[in-house]
Amino acid sequence: MRFLRTLALALLGGYCAAGPALAEPAKPLAPETLLVALVRDEEIEAEFGSTDLWWPQPPEFMGTLDPAPGLKTLVLQTFRRIEDNNADRLIGALSLYESETAAAAAFRDLAPSDSRAYGSSTKGPALGHASRYYQRREPMGSSLRIQLGPFILRLSHWTDARVLSPAALARLAAPMIKRVETLWAGRLTTPSLPAETALLPKEGGPYGPILGTAVGPPEWGSFSRVEGIDVATPTLRDFLVQQLDPPKLLLRRYALRQAPGQVLDVTIYPFSDTGSAQTFLTLDRDTRSAERLVLHPIPGLLSFLEKPSGEVGQHIDLEFSKGRYVVGVSCSNPYGYITDACDRAVLDMAGRILTRIKR
Repeated sequence: MRFLRTLALALLGGYCAAGPALAEPAKPLAPETLLVALVRDEEIEAEFGSTDLWWPQPPEFMGTLDPAPGLKTLVLQTFRRIEDNNADRLIGALSLYESETAAAAAFRDLAPSDSRAYGSSTKGPALGHASRYYQRREPMGSSLRIQLGPFILRLSHWTDARVLSPAALARLAAPMIKRVETLWAGRLTTPSLPAETALLPKEGGPYGPILGTAVGPPEWGSFSRVEGIDVATPTLRDFLVQQLDPPKLLLRRYALRQAPGQVLDVTIYPFSDTGSAQTFLTLDRDTRSAERLVLHPIPGLLSFLEKPSGEVGQHIDLEFSKGRYVVGVSCSNPYGYITDACDRAVLDMAGRILTRIKR
């Protein structure tokens, strides 16, 4: 199967067909590579004027948790506007299907659920093999879905202020379309992983497959969960910017083999020294819901566990420090409720990582 054509945004808002057909990549595409094709700071700045008020949240590697026919993997990246805890969110999602035919069928079959989730259909610039636009009044938002060969790209904006127009969504999507084209040609690479990757267990036993591994900015660790909503916390970000060494977080998501639908996220925070790691853990703990905290669940180490609230999609979070590292282990079910398997998994994973950290 070949990636036959794409459409890209041209100057002054015009649209034109892309160039010749692209050959398939020589090797399978990793979820991490799909992530690189999604929303970037420069697109945020071009549309909203600044990146200072837009922070990226940790990406979500969804694999095949959503059992759509022909789906090989799905990744999501959310940017959240932080000013006065504004509700604005920009969400990019990229799915890879086993063939262009499977992607076209999924694009067609998603239409009814898209209308329920994203609102009334509206007109907009034609993109890719197929595209459609939506606008919703309550909650306010707009969405764009595009089929590009074996890929489906979705861009959604939720807001309590100015709703992005179809033309604005198309402008934001244009560079992503080009990156997907480059990705499918095998010319888009992922950032190299740091030495701390050795602290993360490989898949095996109860863990696997690995749904994705990524390196990202301090903002990934700068959100607090307040009444079910992620809230930007400048205190955490400022500390991470000053004390992380190197200034990047490492994230890996595992599926739980014996608990379908449940995933385990591990985040490694490399600090400049032991004192900085312990200070951050205390700062982070103080942003949590005190009534759900269990202090010192790991004997002899500064640690805490935050129990889930019981809602769909909620997490059980374990965080601890050892040496110059803080490690966060979180278990969740993105599409449902967690089970006792999550309780066991976070403690087991913490034990595996602790043996790898040398003081």
